[in-house]
Amino acid sequence: MFFKLSPTVRIWISKDELEIFDLIENSPEGQILRSSLMQEQYHVINRMVSKSVLWRKKLGEDILYGKTNIRKSK
Repeated sequence: MFFKLSPTVRIWISKDELEIFDLIENSPEGQILRSSLMQEQYHVINRMVSKSVLWRKKLGEDILYGKTNIRKSK
C-alpha cells in the first residue's frame, strides 16, 4: 500500500510494516517502546525509520518510536 510523505513523495508500506502501524495506533499514546517489541520486529522498525515513516527517540536504556504525519495515497 502506498503512503504519501509529502505531495510529491510516495512510499510503499509492506504487510509487516502495517502490523507495526497497527501496534502504534492502538497504543494509548500513539508511541511504542523497543522493549515491548519482539526481536523479529526490530529490522522492520529500523526499515520504517530509514523510510522516514517512524521517528525514534532514545530514552535512557530504551528507545521510543512514533509515527510521522503520513497519509494513505490513492
